Amino acid sequence: MYRIKEVVEDEIVMDKSRFIATFFPLENIEETKKFIDNLKNKYPKARHYCYAYIFDEYMKSSDDGEPSGTAGRPLLEFLLRNDLERVLLVVVRYFGGVKLGASNLLRTYVNSAVNAFQKVTLLKRRDFKCYRLTFDYTLLGVIQNILHRNDAIQESIVYQEKIVLDVALNDGVIDEIIKIGNGRIEVIPRGYKSIYL
Repeated sequence: MYRIKEVVEDEIVMDKSRFIATFFPLENIEETKKFIDNLKNKYPKARHYCYAYIFDEYMKSSDDGEPSGTAGRPLLEFLLRNDLERVLLVVVRYFGGVKLGASNLLRTYVNSAVNAFQKVTLLKRRDFKCYRLTFDYTLLGVIQNILHRNDAIQESIVYQEKIVLDVALNDGVIDEIIKIGNGRIEVIPRGYKSIYL
């Protein structure tokens, strides 16, 4: 699964109609209305504000007055096909006076999304196993070297009588740490975490 890093916009023109596609990353589902309202304020004379979004298990699309199935659903299918989540795609249309026909209209909405998508920076979901490691100060350098080499994520570190380190690791890295520690590292599993990088 992928998320997008930032807002991206692109415009195409087809038979005098302007199609402005905008991708928005979503932190919560309530943002969808705010982003659509912002586009309505930014492009107040547009005829249609067609959209699709995916947020966790929720999905929604709207043709916003275009012929049924020519805009919202194809945009949603585009998001699904590209394995995107927590994303809103809105295509604003300024009608240019020429009717495109259902199939050409559908194709133009999808092409608008494709063009904007080429500008998107994707963040890939990576699943990590989380651990709390407790060990002597003498092992800090060796452990940090292993973590750095394996793109682990250090979540917190506390310097007490021993070091207590919370980390998120790729598969197999904990085995290397345990082997290096040779019985001198206390390892407590703390579940799983998905991180987008």
